[in-house]
Parts: sequence; C-alpha cells; structure tokens
Amino acid sequence: MTVKSAARVMEVMDVLRNYPDGLTFHELCNELDIPKSSMHELLSTMIERNYLSQSENKKYCLGFKLIELGLSSLERVNVYQNAKKYMVKLVDLIEETVFMAVCVDDEIVYINKLDCSRSIRTNVTLGDHKPMHCTALGKSFLAFMPVPEIERIVIRRGLPTFTSQTITDHKILLKELESVRQRGVAYDNQEIEEGLTCIACPIFDYHGRVVAAISVAAPTERMELRKKEIEAYLLEHTLQLSAEFGYRPRMGI
Repeated sequence: MTVKSAARVMEVMDVLRNYPDGLTFHELCNELDIPKSSMHELLSTMIERNYLSQSENKKYCLGFKLIELGLSSLERVNVYQNAKKYMVKLVDLIEETVFMAVCVDDEIVYINKLDCSRSIRTNVTLGDHKPMHCTALGKSFLAFMPVPEIERIVIRRGLPTFTSQTITDHKILLKELESVRQRGVAYDNQEIEEGLTCIACPIFDYHGRVVAAISVAAPTERMELRKKEIEAYLLEHTLQLSAEFGYRPRMGI
C-alpha cells in the first residue's frame, strides 16, 4: 500500500466515524476528493478486510475490525489493565456481571465485560455505543462534567426514550447528576432495558478526571435485594483503582 492509499484509508475512516448510520458511495465521494474509480477499489478492499461493512441500504459503516484493533490497543493502557483485577474481585464478591466503559464522542463504549455464573439478559456486547443519560456508566461521566458541557451533550445527542423509566427532562437529569456527584455512585433503574438495573462508579485519574467507569448489572428483582451491599463493594473497589492513578477524593466522594 502506498502512502497515498494509506492516507485515503484514514480519510474514509475519519469521515465515517462522524456518521454512525453510514454514507452511500456517492455521499462519500462528495465528502472526499477521491476519484470514483479509486474510491470503489478502496471501499471494496476495506470491506474485504472488515474495516468497513455495508448495510442493506448500501451505506458504508465502520467495521468490526476497528473494534478489535481498538480493544487490542486498550490492552496497553494502564486503566484498562489495572481495572481487570478489580473487576475479577467484584465478580467473585457480588456474583453479578461487571462492565467497564469509556466515553467516546459523547457516548459510552463498552470495553470489558466479566460474566458471572448467574444468567443475565442484556443486549450489550463489547464495542457497543450507548447514550449517557440513561446508563449508570454514562451518568458516572456526566456527573463530573461542567453543566455547560452536559447541556452541550444533551443538545447534540438529545434524551431519547428507551423505557418508561428513561429520564427525558434535562432538569431532572441535572438533579440526578448532582446526586451522583455527591455520592460517587450512579444508577440506571430500568432506564435503557426493562427488568435490568445497573450501578456504576467512576474511575478518576491524578487530575480528578473521569477516565472510565465500572458497573454491576443484574435483573432488577435480584438487584433490589442487595443494592446497598453492591454499591458499597463497587465504590470501595473503584476508589482503590482510582488511588492507583494518584487520585485523592475530595469531600463528598
């Protein structure tokens, strides 16, 4: 592959990352100054190698190969590596499924998951993007952002409804985020999936920035019986992990 071809591959990926629903061939040609003949060959090669996929409506989207590469790179990031041992401890202690996510482009992206022996029904897989306003993981990020930043995300992403429990009023959301900020614990009470409750806590770095979040998910009936216990375990372990990155909690966290 020539330098010019490599540059074109990156240009295609940079454009498509801004269009989750994909672009047609002609839309891509309009976005990029690439001849149609070259574009066709380039897209065919990228699909063949799973860097792109093509939907039934002929739109090109980023492919699963990029998720694999992204997850491979995360193996070398300390927060991902260090979190593994705490996630294992949580699964052993709580016997529920544990997730880890980061914030990408105003959404959460699931980067790790440890299953327990007990069953849980969820449509989440590694690499999935989910909204922030209706997930405990997302609220863990939002709660520690400045209000103008939260409002920017709400304007950009909206507050779409997933269940009857989804928060769709930004004032109610801000009030809940204030509670999360004070307690250091976020809840998703069947807000994105009926019958599923999640509890999450943020992971902070030396500067007090939220770099990731860890959650515990369980069927709502099961979670209701142990939520205070689970909350305590989760808060304890995420604070220990944050301490490894030099974080020192202030009052209220």
